[in-house]
Amino acid sequence: MTIYARIADGAVVELFTPPTGVSLAQCFVAAIAQSFVEVPTNVTPEQGWTFDGSTFRAPVATPPTPPTPDQVLAIKIAAGIAITCISNPALNETFALDDVTMNQIGPVARDAASGLGMPMNLPVFVYPNLAGEPCQFTETQIIALYKAQRDLLFQLNTQAAIMGHSGQPQWPDQKATIP
Repeated sequence: MTIYARIADGAVVELFTPPTGVSLAQCFVAAIAQSFVEVPTNVTPEQGWTFDGSTFRAPVATPPTPPTPDQVLAIKIAAGIAITCISNPALNETFALDDVTMNQIGPVARDAASGLGMPMNLPVFVYPNLAGEPCQFTETQIIALYKAQRDLLFQLNTQAAIMGHSGQPQWPDQKATIP
């Protein structure tokens, strides 16, 4: 049983075995039949192998490209920060670290810390966890959450910079305990 490989641009694009007693020329028009070469019995090429006119070669595996510092940082930021709250177990959740979250929580925390209180003078500030479920924070808790997020982002950005300069990053645990 003879196996043929159809070659296009120096690569095997398909393998074909004609039925017993039937020639390749009987299966295809001449222009297509000419693109096939007989495969030696000691070789089993596959689609994607190269052919240089005499030898079949398996493709050389290309090692995966390592992620860039920015890609690693984006993954770390997307994972958020796992919070353990000593005074309110309902806040034991994972919270986002993205720019939108930081731009919304930061001013509230800074206002609370400066004595301006919470928005609309409410006793709590409601903000969703990473899963989108609303959580209620007191002034002390929102300040502590913001500080934990801010500090973690600082550490993550520092490690990404180290990685970007060919150093060995020491990624921090993405968790914190707040009062």
